[in-house]
Amino acid sequence: MKIIHSFWSKPSLHKQKQEFSNNRKIGGWLDYKYFLMSNCLSLLTLKRENSNVDLYTDNHGYDILINQLGLPYGDVSFILNELENEDHRLWILGKIKVIELQEKPFIHVDNDVFTWAPFPKSNLNDHLIVQSKHPVPDIYITALLEVQQKLKNLPAHLNKNIIDYKFNANVGIVGGNDIGFFQNWCDMAKKFLKDNMNQIINLENIGYFNQIIEEFSISCMLSERKNVTYLIDCSKDINDLDSVLRFHFIPFIDKYIHLVGIAKHNKIACNHLELRLKYEFPEYHKKVMDIMYSMNYSDPTSSYEKIKNNRIYRSLQKVYHYKYNEIKTLKIKLYDNFSIQEEAEENVYLVEIDPFSGKEIQKDLLEGTDQLMYYFTEALSINDLIEIIKEDFKNTTEIEFKQLEENILSLVFEEILMIGSLEIL
Repeated sequence: MKIIHSFWSKPSLHKQKQEFSNNRKIGGWLDYKYFLMSNCLSLLTLKRENSNVDLYTDNHGYDILINQLGLPYGDVSFILNELENEDHRLWILGKIKVIELQEKPFIHVDNDVFTWAPFPKSNLNDHLIVQSKHPVPDIYITALLEVQQKLKNLPAHLNKNIIDYKFNANVGIVGGNDIGFFQNWCDMAKKFLKDNMNQIINLENIGYFNQIIEEFSISCMLSERKNVTYLIDCSKDINDLDSVLRFHFIPFIDKYIHLVGIAKHNKIACNHLELRLKYEFPEYHKKVMDIMYSMNYSDPTSSYEKIKNNRIYRSLQKVYHYKYNEIKTLKIKLYDNFSIQEEAEENVYLVEIDPFSGKEIQKDLLEGTDQLMYYFTEALSINDLIEIIKEDFKNTTEIEFKQLEENILSLVFEEILMIGSLEIL
């Protein structure tokens, strides 16, 4: 199976002012360094399971990814130079251009997707593979309503009643053996764009219009297919989509990360992207930072934030070293500058103190499962904690307790690997 990356540089690196809703300036990232790191981590994690990953880009993209970062792609195509005069807001043009070139089975992976497992394989000619399936986001419904009101000659799948749309597919990972499926999508998209270009460029939601052409249209076409493998099925609960954002469950539970949309502006998520690259591929982390320093980059990270990052980095070494069942036996405890405070009305807070100034940085009310942080004032393992709470949940069903156990795991590893409040001893 051919694995491909594509990077049309114009949407990400243009100079014009752009609203965040379009989500493409420097790839939508908080900072240019995370844009570079994302490209590195995406390719390098892919290559562990796939010996060859091809790149479709333009001259500027080649300069960044190959000349500057030295990323080990296989074949490189400059086909996206042909889009030089196109509107940068229509970033979907790059993906259409690349996918319509494919003549053999392929998987296209976005450069903000990171993988820790191989993709499923199938010899069936009609097999398709898609990242995830989930309820239709409200913003897509708003964008589709504008499309239905303002554009003409809509494809039949975009002209139905809003309530008839049952799910949406995230296509950060998309491909398969049925080339005809993707050619049909490209033909539809090109015709729709050609018939409506003068109106499209004036849409209020032009950024999300790209998603209507890409994800939403592909979702509609997938609804008529049977042999589709969704790597993650979030169709019953949109909150399950968080599974592609859970760095703290990588690599022992979750296997795919896709930092979608606003996640690219989340400081914790960006910080974890950097830590993962630094831990797994340190030579490429150094390359990125060398590029940044050559651009007079000034690191805004405070002394205490650097301490927390080092804590998380040390914890990563243990998470990667031990098997999942072994991790659950390791003793865990709050760091010394974190404490639990009980106040009036039985409120419990997690308090964080700056060890340099002694000042309070944060004070969070603990509710629900978060109240279990209280137990980590003393060293205990996840297995210890599970045994403790079993006594309080004797009447719960096995399914309910399994969900509770997953919530505990999520809490603990988020605090260890994302927040930096808990230490693996």
